[in-house]
Amino acid sequence: MLDTDEANLLSIAAASLHGQPLYHPILSTDVSYSLMYGPVTFFVYRLALLSGNGSFLVLRILVVTLNLLLCAVLYSTFRKLLRRDTAIALIAFALCPLLQWVKCSFGVRPDIGIILAMSLAVRATLMDAELPAAILTGLCAGIAIDFKLTVLPAFAFLLLILFRRFGTRAAAIAAIIATATALAPFALPAISLHNYLDLLALTRTEGVGHAALIYSLFFAIFLAAPLAILIAAGTPPWPAARQAWPELSLLTLCLVAATLISAKPGAGPWHFWQLIPVIAGYLALTLSRSEPSPSPRLDLAICLIAVSSAAFGLSFAARNLATLRAPQDPTAQQLRLGRIEIAAALDRYRGHTLQMGYGPSPNEPVELLRYLLPLHGQPYTLDGSGRLEAGLVPFPSRITQKMNTCTDDLWLIPHDEQPFDHWRFPAALRRAFTQHYAIAQRGAIYDVWACRSTH
Repeated sequence: MLDTDEANLLSIAAASLHGQPLYHPILSTDVSYSLMYGPVTFFVYRLALLSGNGSFLVLRILVVTLNLLLCAVLYSTFRKLLRRDTAIALIAFALCPLLQWVKCSFGVRPDIGIILAMSLAVRATLMDAELPAAILTGLCAGIAIDFKLTVLPAFAFLLLILFRRFGTRAAAIAAIIATATALAPFALPAISLHNYLDLLALTRTEGVGHAALIYSLFFAIFLAAPLAILIAAGTPPWPAARQAWPELSLLTLCLVAATLISAKPGAGPWHFWQLIPVIAGYLALTLSRSEPSPSPRLDLAICLIAVSSAAFGLSFAARNLATLRAPQDPTAQQLRLGRIEIAAALDRYRGHTLQMGYGPSPNEPVELLRYLLPLHGQPYTLDGSGRLEAGLVPFPSRITQKMNTCTDDLWLIPHDEQPFDHWRFPAALRRAFTQHYAIAQRGAIYDVWACRSTH
């Protein structure tokens, strides 16, 4: 795995297959997991988990396929409006941020789904027929919103483009369809819109980090740079600036919103992802008006965009290769043995409840396999990420009570490690666990801890 978020996402997706909710109340006393991803994120990876029975190879193949599909959609969009070399230049701009943050673009996360759905929405916005353009834009944007709600400002820009091209009716149809599409998953009984919105509202209390704000501001400037380059090159419609002020003003507001969201604790520049195809699509639409009469000055501007984007992306090549290369022993061997031990424990203790616990480090590689337990119908109540429990909301009290009453029969704890010996977990939880549970079986990767009263 590339990131602990992958394990959290897959665990929630697997648990929801067996009736557990995607979003619980933020002050829940029973459950600690919380991820602020939209429901479509979990739907996509639920299908991958089912089709591959938890195989991480199947999950990674899905993500790589989505990346290749993104390239095809972007090229189709740009090629519809531009000659081949200009289209390739814009693809370099659109893909270079993904080459910088491969944990997002190749990770089991919502990020690649967001940029792909928004790229499809941009492609639909540029269709020639009004009704298909409005319907497909709304449908794709609604799916993107259900990956992450932060897509909304970028969707507002697409509505403006539809309004410019077709008028009020097209924008209204797209808005209605997007709203219906985004709300549809919440009609299911296990997906609470109220809990989801409460979870999102909690981020308002997190504040903004100054260092992260500066970093996000520089990234916003990078995304806006191609627009500035084309304006400097005198590309239409900017000689008559009053014609373009709505688009430029709304894009500025979108970049400001993404900058502030990206500067929150635990966030990052990937919150700009939905804007990348939008900006690139607007660049293509603008350049298409100049293609019949290209100029050396414009060709130089396009070349500058392509070269700077390629250089930006390639500058991270060495780091990315180190991130994506196959894990070396002993980690790979540990994960193989971990899967074997989990399968053996599920078989040996059939009929008992079995959860994954944590040692001193809740992000150890062997702990990231915890999604395999809820995938096979085991309960999932304790998330070790600690993002919310660390201070935003109190630790769920009934989890400690369940330890005192041995509600869960068995726990897998990394071999020879002290259970829950980390600041993210309250001392009362550690005391309750060691008082009421003892090692029933030792393994190379995990120790099985059972309730003392039944052991």
